[in-house]
Amino acid sequence: MAAPAEHAHPEPHEDLPRVAWTVLAAVALVTLGAWFVTWRTADDYSALMASQLGGTAPAATVAFLALSAVMMVAMMLPGALPMLAAYRGVTAHEAGDARLRAALFGAGYFLVWAAFTAGSLVALMALGLMDALTGPVRFVPGALLVAAGVYQLTGWKQFCLRHCRSPLGFLTTHWRPGNAGALRMGLAHSAWCLGCCWLLMLVLFVAGSMSLLWMGVFAGFILAEKVGGPGERVARWLGVAGVLVGLYALLCALGHPVLPAVPGMDDGSGMGMSP
Repeated sequence: MAAPAEHAHPEPHEDLPRVAWTVLAAVALVTLGAWFVTWRTADDYSALMASQLGGTAPAATVAFLALSAVMMVAMMLPGALPMLAAYRGVTAHEAGDARLRAALFGAGYFLVWAAFTAGSLVALMALGLMDALTGPVRFVPGALLVAAGVYQLTGWKQFCLRHCRSPLGFLTTHWRPGNAGALRMGLAHSAWCLGCCWLLMLVLFVAGSMSLLWMGVFAGFILAEKVGGPGERVARWLGVAGVLVGLYALLCALGHPVLPAVPGMDDGSGMGMSP
């Protein structure tokens, strides 16, 4: 049976290359701005995160969520560029404001990531994993690295990654018309992306000390997985590296380091956003 006409996606617009360059320029400006804001508000963000546990004013919670969204824009927007450019291209000849729909698509995407980031950080702090890691919890960073590495090698990771790496395939199977449809598609795309990267993010939060340096490194890994030619192989290589580094971190936690410490990774002395 043919798909309902209202759910059939349009063909890419003939001006897709021009549209893609326009989206690329906008994404570059927004990404640079997001990294600047993340850097300038690092101390404020850490304070807002800590305030969520003891109860705080609604304005502080809104600020925390907003800065979480900005941080995710800085990290994830480059990897979302192919999907945003493809979506903007296929809506360019439709009735209505294609730019508004692209913005709604992006809003849905980052809404999920902001909620995941804010919720994860508060939960990790409540569990004592965002402070000095002593006692049994000192094994958590290494265990997370091993778990994330193993996950990179699973079929579920590859299944989610294939949905993220094929913009036109995603648009064909998830197309929804109109502004509400754009938001729903952004939410759906973010769900697949979250399925790819959720453990990597937890590693960054716990083992990477929320360091801006490691944020950039992890953003590069995610970008290479999603837009690089051998993306699925990159995911597997990253998985093997994660297992090896995780095993080393567990050895260090046992008090038997065999290699120099990994720069920027948490050593049990506490965490906080830093260069």
